[in-house]
Formats: sequence, C-alpha cells, structure tokens
Amino acid sequence: MRLYWDPVENVPLVSKGCSDAEPLIVPLSRVSDPRPANEWDLRLLRDTLDSQFGIGTYRELLINDVVLLGRVPYLDTAYEVITDGAVMGHLFFDLLEFKWYFKPGAPSLSRIGHRIERLEVEGRRGDFVREAHPDEPKYLLLRNGLAEKVGDRYLVVKEFRSFREAIDARTNWRKVININEPCVLSREFESIRMLWRLPKGRRIIVSFSGGKDSSVLLELVRRSDLSFLVYFNDTGLELPETMRFVERMGFDIVGSAGDSFWRNLDRFGPPARDYRWCCKVLKLAPTYRALKGLGPALTLVGQRKYESSARMRSPRIWENNWLPGFLTAAPINEWSNLQTWLYIAIRRIEVNPLYFEGFERLGCYLCPASRLSDYERLRVRYRDLWERWEGFLRRYASERDLGECWIRYGLWRWVNPPG
Repeated sequence: MRLYWDPVENVPLVSKGCSDAEPLIVPLSRVSDPRPANEWDLRLLRDTLDSQFGIGTYRELLINDVVLLGRVPYLDTAYEVITDGAVMGHLFFDLLEFKWYFKPGAPSLSRIGHRIERLEVEGRRGDFVREAHPDEPKYLLLRNGLAEKVGDRYLVVKEFRSFREAIDARTNWRKVININEPCVLSREFESIRMLWRLPKGRRIIVSFSGGKDSSVLLELVRRSDLSFLVYFNDTGLELPETMRFVERMGFDIVGSAGDSFWRNLDRFGPPARDYRWCCKVLKLAPTYRALKGLGPALTLVGQRKYESSARMRSPRIWENNWLPGFLTAAPINEWSNLQTWLYIAIRRIEVNPLYFEGFERLGCYLCPASRLSDYERLRVRYRDLWERWEGFLRRYASERDLGECWIRYGLWRWVNPPG
C-alpha cells in the first residue's frame, strides 16, 4: 500500500486526494499497513530509545505524538516508526536477548545522530567492521551507513543512500482527524452502499470477534439500517477482557468450543503454523453447529486485504465452503489500518481495551501465528494463563526430549521448523 503525507500540515493521509497540497509518498516496506501508535506503544518507544541511547532521546527524535507503526518482515515483531513524513527507523524485538531495540534510519540522524558512536570507516552491507565487546552499544554509525553488533562482531546492516529529511513542524492528532475526515466518511458511504447492493433474500449475520475491525463492521451495518444478527464464536482461548467486551456489546448467536482445545492437546499436540488443527476444532466446527440451520444467509466479516498476502488475494464476496447456502462478504476489505483507526476516532466507536495494553492481535491467545513478543506480553499480563500453557509444553517436550530451546524460541509453532 501507499502512505501519503501532507508536507504543509505535516499529517498522514488515508488517500492522495484528502489534502489540497501535493502529498509526499512515504517509502514503506511492501507489506506495511501502518497504524497510529497509542500510549502503550509510545511508552515502549520511550523506554527503548532512552535506555539504548540515553535519557532524552525519545523527545529529540519524536517531536510530535503523531507516530505510526507499520509491521515489516522479520523473525519476530518489527515496526517501521513513521513520523513527520519519514521512516525514522525500526523498532524490533531481539530474539537472542528477548529485548526491544531501535535501529536508526537515515532520517533520524539529524535528530539523534550525535548520540550514536561513530566510526570513520565505510562498508558494504554484510561487511565485517571490527570485533565487538559485551559492554559496547548495539549500533555504530559509519561514514556511509550503520553497523550492528552481532555476537562478538560488528557487521554493516545498512547503507545510507539518498533520503528525504523529516518535516520539522508541529502537528497533532486532532489535525490529522480533521483533514482526513471527509475521505474517511466517503469510504464509510462506499462500504454502506456495498451492503445495500448485496444479494437480497438472505439472513444477514455479522461475525463479531471483539477485535477493532469487527467493531467497525458492526458500526457500518448499524448505520445501513439493515436487519441483522450478531454472531460471536467463543474459542475457549479468548482473553478475559475480550469476553467482557463482547458481552457488553451484545450478540444474538454464540458458538462455543468449550474446553475443546485442552481436551485435544494430548491427541494432536501443540497447534502449529503448518498444522492448524485448532482452527477446525475451535472455529469452524462451533460455527457450523451454531449457524447450519440459519441458511440461506449472508455472513459479514471484518476482513481487510492489507492484513496478509492471502487476504490481499481474497475477493470482497465469496461462497462459504464450510456452510452450504452461505455467502460471506467483507465490506471493509479495502480499508487500511490508518483509515480504520481514524474512523474509530471520528465515530467514537468503543473498541477492545486490550489494544491499549500492548496487544495488537486479539483472538486465540495461544495462536501459533503469534510472535514471541506477543507471548512475552501475555506472560507478563496473564501469568496464570501462560503458566498453564508452559506447563503443558514442558511436559510435552520432556516426553520427547525436545530441549529448552524448543520452548524458549517457540519452535512448537512448527511441525517442520523453517530453515
């Protein structure tokens, strides 16, 4: 996707035509779908920057609170940190140290370059620079790039080429919302018009997961004046706040997996990215039991194409292979993460509070698609839930002589680990 930025007002734009100024294009990673950084994210950034480079680094780098985070390909969690029309660097979870780090990008150097130790050499990406010692910093600034400490050596990880400086102007989220509001509400109308044009004569069922996208979907359907039912599927692995939020929002139909996950663990073993028995047991089977007698029907889901490469290829409406006589449609398929969050702000939609406690993805809290940083957050926030899972993993690993690394590095997430 493309991220546009108004260089005059210094605000991100959900589309090119949202501003009178000629917008800049922020050079994002190909898979990035940036979202606003919330207070929890900003605290993480502050702690990481000030710990890594010294107290005060956060305020030198981020002169405005209008900060976006966009996921980028990495072994675990990594974000592009975007502000003032530029990618300032990358915030990532280091798998060796189980610690967050910030890797500076070229646009950040005019603000925090003086805090990074310099080495008057040049190098190509992958080149050995010099030996590294345990008490030395994570990064060294070279004449033409950046070297990172990898084990006992510094290697060149970035060569700086031509880049655009960050915009040095004050801005705020109120300005972002005001400038983007007409475009966001235009997209709202497009989605509602799609709902009006869906096949008639079918019962409409809104799939509500407790996540932000399904909250937006529910708001759109309510504004469409169509009659509908709300369906929630309780996988048995929902976090307590999600259950309370869903109950507060209300639903008409519920599917329940009960304790199916725990009852099937010894039989199937840990769910894996290449062995996702959990989806069939916890999602598809309960949904079939709950909805099979309600067809012909049209189920609406809060799916967006920017969430993954698989969803990028998905149409906006399709036949449901698991529920004969059912069609499924995704009215917000074209929405970006930024647009979704701005719509939430404009329409004052209540969303799951876990988003503001460091949980970016909701649903099954033990999903094998999660990253180690997600499990680390789960371990800290819900120790009892994590200890139950870790207890199973330790017993399973002990019986099969799998070793501590299999648990620590989440290798249970694959039957056949990559690499």
